[in-house]
Amino acid sequence: MIGIRVFWGRFLGFFMPQLHVVMIGATGLVGTLLAQTLCHRPEVAQVTALARRPLRFSHDKLDTRIIDFADLHEEAKAVGADVAISTLGTTQKQAGSREAFRKVDRDLVVSFADGAHRGGADHLMMVSAVGADARSPSFYMKTKGEADHAVKALGYERIDIFRPGLLLGDRDENRTSEEIGKALLPLMNPFMAGPLSRYKAIGADEVAHAMTAAAVLNEPGIFNHQYAEMADLISNDRVVQPAEEKAAAE
Repeated sequence: MIGIRVFWGRFLGFFMPQLHVVMIGATGLVGTLLAQTLCHRPEVAQVTALARRPLRFSHDKLDTRIIDFADLHEEAKAVGADVAISTLGTTQKQAGSREAFRKVDRDLVVSFADGAHRGGADHLMMVSAVGADARSPSFYMKTKGEADHAVKALGYERIDIFRPGLLLGDRDENRTSEEIGKALLPLMNPFMAGPLSRYKAIGADEVAHAMTAAAVLNEPGIFNHQYAEMADLISNDRVVQPAEEKAAAE
C-alpha cells in the first residue's frame, strides 16, 4: 500500500505540464542528485544532460549527450528545452589558473544559458554561491557574481539562482578546506540565526530537492534562494522524492 504523499505525487503528474529540462554539471555533487530527482518527477518528461563523460546512472527519461564544451552554446540551443539548469562549477585548484576557473564558472555557464534560451527555454536555474557579488574583492565571489549578473540580461522569463553555503555530500575529489568545514559548520548551524542563516551548511541532496521543486514554478521574475528560501521550497513541495517513495513502499 502506497503512502498518501506517493499517491499525491503520482496524481499530480497527470495534470502538470510535461517539461523538457537541459542541464550542465550533471556529473557533479549537486548535479548528479538533481538529475536523478528530476527523472523521478512526474511533471518532467525528459532530462537532457550535456556532459563531457557519462553519468553514473541511467533512466528512461535521461538523455546524456557527450559533447565538446567548445560547442556548448550550439548544443544547448539544439536541445529545444523548456528549462535550463546549470550546476557547473570547479575550483581554481582543479582548473589550474584563475583564467581557467573563470572560463568554467562564468563563461561556460553564460554561454550555456544563452544557447538554451535561444533554443526556446524560458526558465533558467543555476547554482551560484552565498556571497556572490560582481563587485566583491574575492576572485571566487566576483566570478560567481559576474555570472549571476550576465544571465539576468539574457531575457529569461524566470531565473532561479541558488546560493548555498558549504555543501555537504561526498565528492569524487578531496577538498581539504571543505572537509574541515563539513566537520565544524553543521555543529554551528543551530547558532546561525537571522542574517547568518544564509551561511548554514546544507546537504547537496537538499539543494537538489529545492531546485527540483523550483523547476515547475512559472511565476515570472528573478528569485535568489539562500538557506531559508531553499528550506521553504522543500517544505512546500508536495511531490514525493525518490527516497521517500522507496521508504513508503517498504
